[in-house]
Amino acid sequence: MQPASADFLARNVLEGKEPVYLVHFEGKTTDYVTSERITAPANTLAAFLKKISGPSQKITPEEGRSDIGQVTASILDYRERNWGFRWMDGVAWQEGTRWSGFSKGNWLITKLIADDAYNMQRKKATIKLGYADMAEADMLTITGWVTDISQWPDGLGYDFTITDFQKWMQRKIFRAAGTTPAVFGGNPLNILLAILTSTGGADIEGMTVAAVCQVTWTDHGLVTGDTVVFRGIAQADWVTMNGISYTVTKIDDDNFTVPKNTGGYAAYVPAVDPGVITVGNYDWYAESWGLGLNPNMINIDHIESEKDKWFAGFKMSFDIREPTTAKEFLETEIFKVCNIYPVIRGDGSFDIKVFRPPLPEEWATIVSFDEDAIIGLPTWDQNLKGLINEVDFFYDYNADDKEYVTEVFYTDSNTVLSTQRGPGKKTPSMKSRGITTAGGGLDFTKRRWNKIRLRYSTNGPPPIVNISTFFNKNLSEVGDLVQVTNQHIPNLKTGSKGITGDWFEIIDRQIDWMKGICKFILLYTSYAGKRYKAISPAGTVLAGASTTVFTLTAGEGAKFEVGWHIDVFYRNMVAVGTDRMITDITGDQITIAPALGSTPAAGWIITFSTYDNCTNDQKNYGFIGNALNEVGAASEDGYYIC
Repeated sequence: MQPASADFLARNVLEGKEPVYLVHFEGKTTDYVTSERITAPANTLAAFLKKISGPSQKITPEEGRSDIGQVTASILDYRERNWGFRWMDGVAWQEGTRWSGFSKGNWLITKLIADDAYNMQRKKATIKLGYADMAEADMLTITGWVTDISQWPDGLGYDFTITDFQKWMQRKIFRAAGTTPAVFGGNPLNILLAILTSTGGADIEGMTVAAVCQVTWTDHGLVTGDTVVFRGIAQADWVTMNGISYTVTKIDDDNFTVPKNTGGYAAYVPAVDPGVITVGNYDWYAESWGLGLNPNMINIDHIESEKDKWFAGFKMSFDIREPTTAKEFLETEIFKVCNIYPVIRGDGSFDIKVFRPPLPEEWATIVSFDEDAIIGLPTWDQNLKGLINEVDFFYDYNADDKEYVTEVFYTDSNTVLSTQRGPGKKTPSMKSRGITTAGGGLDFTKRRWNKIRLRYSTNGPPPIVNISTFFNKNLSEVGDLVQVTNQHIPNLKTGSKGITGDWFEIIDRQIDWMKGICKFILLYTSYAGKRYKAISPAGTVLAGASTTVFTLTAGEGAKFEVGWHIDVFYRNMVAVGTDRMITDITGDQITIAPALGSTPAAGWIITFSTYDNCTNDQKNYGFIGNALNEVGAASEDGYYIC
């Protein structure tokens, strides 16, 4: 979900509100608005903005592709009127306090285009959405770049086409690979960030400075005499080293040393060691390998977070012999096989969405589409053509022969043969020159196949639902998971109509700014008993204070909530006490009731209690069902884990 200010969120849910839109072109002092009812504007406002249309957002599940349509800003080309003297019989004539005559001046938008050095080509544009009398700083922001301008048929205005950051993805990368192969490897998301940002800086990954001019870098592969360049140094004491070439003079395992003075440049020696600082960023590759984008245009922190959660330890190795576009390379070699979608944030920055279940800490932010938000009747498509029960993987690429050495073909025999449904409409093929057997390729393809099978084969593919909502759902983006409640959507599990709180994934979104309507295409991921679940947490006792109070290992207290029901075990998993309720959590200290028979000792374990004892919030986690896919004494329907 796109982040927004507290004031925007409060106004967004009101039933009665007047939308206001603003377009700002970088470096210009006049902003174009649909209404001047904006408080604390950053620039002069001109109510020449007549219409905003777009963007649409779409992702193609399992293909690693996303498409974001353009935004069109329609701006009136107003002509200046210069009031002044009118001469009659040689005498200036004036009526009251207003000069009675005027002369026609410039067409303001035509002049805006003409005065720009590049006629507004690739001019950064910021579109802001808010409501009447809202401060500009609290408005929702969408950032893009002007890629086309066309005049209205009547000549009275212009349509500015504004597109997002992905336009840069059309540029060729590995531009010299035809003569000098590009051989590289590493974590796929590290490779992504390096391709986006590389300008020809030092090939230095994960380097840290631990002391003046002594650098720690695991597996650096350097030898004395090599040249390195420090880049991206933020600390003031080190800024004089930024961008300067240094020669390695000493190697000591993971440490290497450069002199304090090289080539006439003096490296600043701080009075106090600033401690360990990260340098190098992701500017690792030759200029011809990458796009050389400003790191500020990329949500590096979030991409690194997703890397650590979902792709830690995974490695790709490439040998590229020909140039290719960044879009083609990233989609085919990384996004598709990793099930990643590229997205553009509201501030214009590049980011990714990794297909995954929502983590427990994210549940509170899940958006609900209910009867009050949905307009009209949803339309239902069983999506039988979406069946995927066979996938062909190719990896271990031989760059000399231009062939994949390894092919693995996975089939869900339960759906192809046992139920006689046959194969899906088209067998997906997944190829990556970066996946290798040595890098765990077989294990990776198995995990990828299991996710596809559970999502699109077991019990059939998820249906598709088209809905329209009121404008207050505009913060939801493609790739988001939402919960839908509607009495008209078929419930094939019960044979009736009506669903409550079922999970859907947004795969398409279109916004009608002027009518105040959002249109969504949703993939019904809760269909046929499939649901996102997380494994319930467990905790290890660090020390006990009494029969009701004990401390867990550092950080584990945050996994639990007051009111939850737990069971307590010895370290060998023999039960000590069952169905204890947590009455207080202070940091990692837990208080329970009723009391145990003895004070917990280090190494004891706490887990969720049985399904029937747990609260509704706890039941959002996964529980082991019986052979009939039922949980609890009441034989409630269980879910397949997606």
